[in-house]
Amino acid sequence: MKKQLLITFIFITLLAPLAKSQSGTKDDVLLFQSFFRDAPVHTTLYGQGLISYDAYDRVDVLGLTAYLGIPITRDMELGTGLNYQNISYNGDWDDETGIADIPVFWRYNFHNERNTKFSGGAMLTLPVGTEDIGYGNVDFGIFGAVRHAISDPVVLTGTLGINFLERWGGRETSMNLGAGVIYQTSRDFHLIGELVLETETDYAILNAGADYRISNDLRFRGSLGIGMNDYSPDFQLAAGLLLYF
Repeated sequence: MKKQLLITFIFITLLAPLAKSQSGTKDDVLLFQSFFRDAPVHTTLYGQGLISYDAYDRVDVLGLTAYLGIPITRDMELGTGLNYQNISYNGDWDDETGIADIPVFWRYNFHNERNTKFSGGAMLTLPVGTEDIGYGNVDFGIFGAVRHAISDPVVLTGTLGINFLERWGGRETSMNLGAGVIYQTSRDFHLIGELVLETETDYAILNAGADYRISNDLRFRGSLGIGMNDYSPDFQLAAGLLLYF
């Protein structure tokens, strides 16, 4: 795990000085793994519906997720979501279903230029999830995020956060690290690459996604994630629609 953290730190550190940008930060193209842990703040209501499939060694998880981004001011935004899960065990156990705890994200944009954006925020989970599938916890944390355009088609993204997770009657401190790149291949099509690590839960995933603009307000999105250790899914598939209202 320490090796993964070192690689991520070096990745972010080396990419940051490449800042000779020529274009915008492509704020309408959103990340997959760090959907709300991102630098752009939007001035219009937006939502995403997503179906996902996570394959582990002994269990498969089918998820249905709805995200909602709510603008508060020009520089401030709230985000939340609802995630339904069906857990299928590779054995004699019965399937289990339920909802995850509801996350609430607050995000404020501190630096907003055409080619560079910095934002900071906080998150809190409401403990309304199904306890039988491991939810019902109050987690909270803070994070910072950046986007920077280094050329006309390429935007780099990064996020760093500290989370305080409720685990087994106590509370654990965990770091959330993310680095990514957005590459525009045509007027309506973007490729999105992400590497995300969560230290306490040993979650590490390399994600490749695509974003296709169907119309000015509607996008089709899909991604494939590959887990990088035993505590992450072997692979993760996701597809859905993103709508700007």
